[in-house]
Amino acid sequence: MDEEQTHEALMQLFRKYFEENQDWMHSRTHRSGIRLRHILAEIRILARTRRAEVQAYRATKPSYSSPKYFESNRRKAELKKAKQVDVVVPPESTNNGTS
Repeated sequence: MDEEQTHEALMQLFRKYFEENQDWMHSRTHRSGIRLRHILAEIRILARTRRAEVQAYRATKPSYSSPKYFESNRRKAELKKAKQVDVVVPPESTNNGTS
């Protein structure tokens, strides 16, 4: 089953789940509960399959990080370098050189 088929099968099961859940909420019969639990079990199986498909894709795609990630790492590297050199950066003066 390819990704598109898995997704479509999940969507069909969700629709069936919605209908069976409405039936069970209305009637609360033993049989409607069995049907509802059966559909939930099928959803669980397909969800595992879909999850495996997504993980397989993730394993093959190159890893890219967001610009925020790169900026954060750059700042961490600068701070680490400043600590190693033991440089103290004075705060900027707000009085523009006048005493």
